[in-house]
Amino acid sequence: KCELEARGMSQKDLAEAIGKATPIINDIIKGRRDINVEIAVLLEMTLDNISAETWLNWQNAYDLQKIREQEEIRRLQTSISTWNTLKTLVNVNHLKKRLGLGKDIGENVNRVFAFLGVDSTQQLEAKIHSISAYFRKSDNLQTDYVNLMTWMAIVRHRSDELSLANKFSINFINKLTRALNAILYENNNTISRIEQLLANYGIKFIVEKKLEKMPVDGYSFWVGENPTIVMTKRLNRIDNFAFVLFHELGHIVLHLLDSNNRVQDFIETDINTQDEHKNNDYEAAANKFAKDCIWGNIDHKTLFGKVTNPYSAGNYLTMISERLKINIGIVVGQYQFYCSEKKLCSNAYAVCYKLTQTIN
Repeated sequence: KCELEARGMSQKDLAEAIGKATPIINDIIKGRRDINVEIAVLLEMTLDNISAETWLNWQNAYDLQKIREQEEIRRLQTSISTWNTLKTLVNVNHLKKRLGLGKDIGENVNRVFAFLGVDSTQQLEAKIHSISAYFRKSDNLQTDYVNLMTWMAIVRHRSDELSLANKFSINFINKLTRALNAILYENNNTISRIEQLLANYGIKFIVEKKLEKMPVDGYSFWVGENPTIVMTKRLNRIDNFAFVLFHELGHIVLHLLDSNNRVQDFIETDINTQDEHKNNDYEAAANKFAKDCIWGNIDHKTLFGKVTNPYSAGNYLTMISERLKINIGIVVGQYQFYCSEKKLCSNAYAVCYKLTQTIN
């Protein structure tokens, strides 16, 4: 239209010049008809100094602008950009298989965000930074945070699929811990029995194998009506399993029970560090809770102090196990820590190896 006005031409004049009907020119000017190759060539012949390529470029630019202004296209652009960023933070190919993601990129983004408890990649990056603080600094514990976030999305998806009839209540915690200790003492069909017991008390329980370079032993979180405890069995000894189980239960009782803390994830790694005075306050409190669940009001260090030679401790530890109804593997594991602290033996666990147990 501007070109016509600059040249003093009407739409009718241009239509006659290129041999087209006036309504066609009118539709082009109003954006109801595109400039195709034929029209571009005819305009080039009629309007000097403007090539057919220029007309087609203008048409393409106009088309692109219209597309970009469409809400659905803008949504898709945002989704694609977010998905590309997610690829650097999680293993999307692994999640596609485990979560059954479809072809809708926007829906996939939303599902991954939902399972990780975030609303944006910025929040996810902040979550990774926050979670990294839970990992003790050790040259032996290299963490792949892409695998960690992928694993977390998987277990939160599994938790979301579980539906429990009961809600968790702090009023029954003592009864629950006694029942857990009884199952651990027997160590028979342990995983299945613990899963059913926790479900009866309103706690979701999941065992999910860890991914590579992901030294995670346990994980606890609370979404919706019920808390969830996740175990990896990274260290398959029953003493490690028991301590992590009670440690994560401690996070539920001490921290996640407060609805204000439910935005927080509690991830346990390097179970060989059980000192309640180490790490942050949350972890120290959960460590103490775990030890109290196992030993109650019994001073186990005093009991261990009665046998100063680890090489002859077997019968004594067995007696403690039978008298207190604590699994012998758990007793031996705790004795190992005691010996390490007292520098009695650098490898007390190996000394009592025949008394150890794996989780059944």
